[in-house]
Amino acid sequence: MNKIDFNDTTSEKKINTEESSKNNFLINLKELNIIEHKLENNVHEIINKSNELERLYIQQRDYKENFGIKETFHELEISLVQQEKLKDNFIKQKNLLEDQKKLRFDFKRLREDIHSLNIEIKEISNIKHLLEDYEKQIQLVNLSLDEIGSCEKKYEDKIIALKIQIKNHENKIDSLRKEGDSTSLSLSVKSLISHYDKALQDISNEADLVYKRQIEELFLDLKQQQTKHKNAYEYKNKLKNEKYEMINTLKLLDVKYKTLQNKQHQLLDIEKIGQVNNEKLAKIKDTNYDEILYNSLLEQHKTIKLEYEKILELEKNIQNIPIIKSELTFLQDSEVKYTEQKISISHQLDKNNKL
Repeated sequence: MNKIDFNDTTSEKKINTEESSKNNFLINLKELNIIEHKLENNVHEIINKSNELERLYIQQRDYKENFGIKETFHELEISLVQQEKLKDNFIKQKNLLEDQKKLRFDFKRLREDIHSLNIEIKEISNIKHLLEDYEKQIQLVNLSLDEIGSCEKKYEDKIIALKIQIKNHENKIDSLRKEGDSTSLSLSVKSLISHYDKALQDISNEADLVYKRQIEELFLDLKQQQTKHKNAYEYKNKLKNEKYEMINTLKLLDVKYKTLQNKQHQLLDIEKIGQVNNEKLAKIKDTNYDEILYNSLLEQHKTIKLEYEKILELEKNIQNIPIIKSELTFLQDSEVKYTEQKISISHQLDKNNKL
């Protein structure tokens, strides 16, 4: 049997133990470095979070101290909204009242125009009757002119007939005279013929005188008819001119009648608009608008708005306090954990060094 060397075995075990201790030491040392690095980072984070939390606490204190600004701003906004509503009501009321004033003026003017036009167009019916009368008169004058023309023609024909009779009578006497002059008669016969010729001449003269008197009378009658004709014709022209004037007047009155209808429609529209405006005015209750107060509120609102926005920013920031506190607590707990791990590893390293 071989004899066992216990010294060699012990030495080998010792070497293995030392090797194992060395490895454990290196491992623990590495872990210690990691833990220390974590602790260092953790401490840095704790400082940052603590500073951030402190800054937030300061902001929280500022927020509490200036919280009244928020309420003041809201009160200002409420007052501004009220004043703006009052201003809007005031402007609406003012515009409606001005509109009503203008409508009343237009209404009065239209009423006066309508009254005047109604008086004027009352003549339309009378003018139409007058036009009918003028037409009848013109027809009567035309009949009279026809009758006068017939009379003139009759007198002219009679005058011509009398003139022809005078001419025929003169021709007969001339013929008898020529026969007496051309016949060879004795002196006694010629003397008798001379007396007869003288008697014929006297008779002819008397006949001519009668005819001429008749012609003169007929000329007088004809002249009277011509005067009547002239007067009737002038009267007809006068009637026609007056008729045309009446027609033109009627056309103008027709235009005025259309104008009257248009103004009556305008009057109805004004009444409707006025009624709507009155209904709108009745709905406007509060009009106690104070321009000086409104401008003052605007200026205050403008001044405090920046402070209000800062308060909102603070309010937003301090909402992060619970989050930062939680994160800081976590970091502090981590610091305790890392410290415990560091102590444990340090003890382990001390043991290894003693071995």
